[in-house]
Amino acid sequence: MKLKAELKQRELQAWTAAIRDEKPEDVTAVGSLPLPEFYGVTVRAAIRAGWFDGVDSKDAASVEGDLTYRECKKHADAVWKLYNSLTADDPNS
Repeated sequence: MKLKAELKQRELQAWTAAIRDEKPEDVTAVGSLPLPEFYGVTVRAAIRAGWFDGVDSKDAASVEGDLTYRECKKHADAVWKLYNSLTADDPNS
């Protein structure tokens, strides 16, 4: 799976909405989940939001479920890195 280099606003919004949908209802912050669940929620939400090239958003659960733990962690880390880079304030603007 290859993460897109640039995202549109609608893809950022879709991801944040998918994060809310993917986390258990009794959990207020996704960061409080155990790491395997945190990584899975992150990756499934990114797939659903169209962040990965060539991956059908309808297949989010099966694609994420077929990853090894290390692959899932690698993709989740990349998703958060991209999100943070796109939403960080630019000191030059």
